[in-house]
Amino acid sequence: MPTSIDFKHGIYVNELPTPIVPLTQITTPTVAFGTAPIHLASEPAAVNTPILCSTLNEFVTQFGWSDDFDSFTLCEVAKAHFTLYNVAPVIFINVLDPLKHAAQKVIEVTGVNVPITIEKPTVIGSIIISTGNDDTYATLTAGTDYSAAYNSDGKTVITLTAAGIAKVDEDKVFVTYREIDPSAVTASTISGGVDPMTGKNFGLEVLEDVYPKLGVVPGTVIAPKFSNDAAVAAAMSSKCKSINGCFKALAIADLPTATTRKYTDVVTVKTDKNFTDSFLVATWPEVELSGEKYHLSSHLAALMCVVDANHNDIPYKSPSNETLACNGACLADGTAVYLGKNLANYVNGQGVVTALNFAGWRSWGNHCAAFPNDTDPINFISVRRMLNWINNTLILRFFSRIDQPMNRVLVDTVVDSVRTWINGLAKQGAILGGDIAFLAEDNPTSELEAGNMLFRMDIGFAVPAQKIQFTVQFNPNYFTTLFE
Repeated sequence: MPTSIDFKHGIYVNELPTPIVPLTQITTPTVAFGTAPIHLASEPAAVNTPILCSTLNEFVTQFGWSDDFDSFTLCEVAKAHFTLYNVAPVIFINVLDPLKHAAQKVIEVTGVNVPITIEKPTVIGSIIISTGNDDTYATLTAGTDYSAAYNSDGKTVITLTAAGIAKVDEDKVFVTYREIDPSAVTASTISGGVDPMTGKNFGLEVLEDVYPKLGVVPGTVIAPKFSNDAAVAAAMSSKCKSINGCFKALAIADLPTATTRKYTDVVTVKTDKNFTDSFLVATWPEVELSGEKYHLSSHLAALMCVVDANHNDIPYKSPSNETLACNGACLADGTAVYLGKNLANYVNGQGVVTALNFAGWRSWGNHCAAFPNDTDPINFISVRRMLNWINNTLILRFFSRIDQPMNRVLVDTVVDSVRTWINGLAKQGAILGGDIAFLAEDNPTSELEAGNMLFRMDIGFAVPAQKIQFTVQFNPNYFTTLFE
């Protein structure tokens, strides 16, 4: 029997905590090259190593965090993907090496009874505190005479203990330390190469390590801030054409908003930078959200992930006319940029993706940077990405067939499998149609004797409907309705 206390009569409401929205998972992630405050990481990732992160917490643990996006560009990418667009995973490659990209500093501090704060990013392990002059010189011992730690803003705070203060002469100490210098990371650092001493890849060459290390095929490659350099953009698009000798990806580069200040400057700067490759998307200007500036490449790469996820993880839908997580467009110095649709169309006509405020802020532009010099339909962003995706999918799907006996069973297996796949894509609207054939004229005896097979595929891609027009005409015959 329930007691009088247990007896309930009326309406009752239980409140539950708000569920956390899970990150949208994608299979062809963004690969981002840049700089990270690695000195602030609790479990610092190795420099020039591809690291796959599925949450913002994983990123912070391995790369640290700073709101100074200009100095630490990978933080911008992490916030755009994990927070603003809610997509994962992302592959990060930090090129900032605290052992190389740092400068030796010495400061004189008077008044050691209060904590010493070093504003600039500092390698804590490099700190040496000395006291006195030549006659009374002494070096303080970390952990005994002082402690050093990063505060919530990433600044270094040094606190002398009573034992340390007792060793100080004239209430003055000299602090020697290594100050991390993100500006020491240059375009050549990002462009990368192979270290002749170790044989290890660095910079963009680390793209070659992504699949062997992580088993993930790169989808989009970005290097915010650095990609506005012509050499970096050229290296990005070149690498994207052949990763591991077989995979393909798409690079996104930003036109420099410090020099490209007007929409009319776009064509000149784009030409000067030689942003004219079919594996490259050019963007202008930057975007901002609540006063925080981002390179448009960071947002566009994340937006592509969202659009793909909404279309069965197949990149057949253009990212153009999709909502950007921003509330403004701007230049590097924060100057606001407002483009009407006519001016945004001019920018698009130069093969540059921009941001348009039309019923909300949207990505605007369908073409890779090769347009308008090259009007081949493969220079639509969605078509280029579909070609990359089909290339990569065929390689992954049929790699297990390599070295199998070359017989009719193998031919029929490949043809039937691909036809089934293509038909499925067509039913989803991802392509218009397609077919595959194994033809005698493509496979002469000399090639077959060498173990070489060639299958011919043709596919009709669904290009973006970037112009829809209506014709309206006044018809005076409808005046008759007045008398009905």
